[in-house]
Amino acid sequence: MSANWNRLQVGRFLAAVCAVATPQDRRVVTEPTIPAACVTLTAQLRAADDQIVEADESKLDTARIQAALDHCKAGMAVELKAGAGKDACLSGPLDLRAGVTLLVDKGVTLFGSRDAKDYDLGTGLCGMIAPTPPAVYPAPPSAPARGGCRALINISNAKDTAVMGGGVIDGRGYVLITFDGKPKGYSWWQMARKAEPQNLRYYDPRLIVANHADGLILYGITLHNSPNFHVSVNGTDGFTA
Repeated sequence: MSANWNRLQVGRFLAAVCAVATPQDRRVVTEPTIPAACVTLTAQLRAADDQIVEADESKLDTARIQAALDHCKAGMAVELKAGAGKDACLSGPLDLRAGVTLLVDKGVTLFGSRDAKDYDLGTGLCGMIAPTPPAVYPAPPSAPARGGCRALINISNAKDTAVMGGGVIDGRGYVLITFDGKPKGYSWWQMARKAEPQNLRYYDPRLIVANHADGLILYGITLHNSPNFHVSVNGTDGFTA
């Protein structure tokens, strides 16, 4: 991903969508409103120079954020908030639930884990270049043509979800990755650069993947440094950015 595209702010995204979309949206679209919070989670980490410090790399917030998303009522938000000098959360993949908003407040950054095992789909391929050369595709079941990694934020068969707030979601494509805590010696982006000249398949996570997520809203949020695509939306009616 080039330097010109390593930062995407939702809001600017709309112009690009309108430029390439052929079917017209027949809805009357108004500016989204931020719902009330069902729970507020205070950040427990502090970012240094927009990065997670090494000592905090194992301090994942995945479980507490996911538990809040699982128990939040439809029409409400799970809010990530700064407090007491702490402004960062660190997470592996999260699943949004129907009707629930993930709200990242201004001044807060939700960082993606650097450990490829957190995203792995059980094949051990996440964070790897597939050993199978293009000449023998289709690849065997052990090397799926798509996937290998879950996204940081996953929305599947869940209507009216949203990601909102003035904060940042940072996928850290630049960071040196690990697998089960063991260093791999390269970043997500470096792996992609190595694979691309030979058109090899490689496996890294996207930032947001939504499938059959009617009514999805992305509002005010900044998406930064995704290892792969920032946003992938499929089979979805009524997507507002």
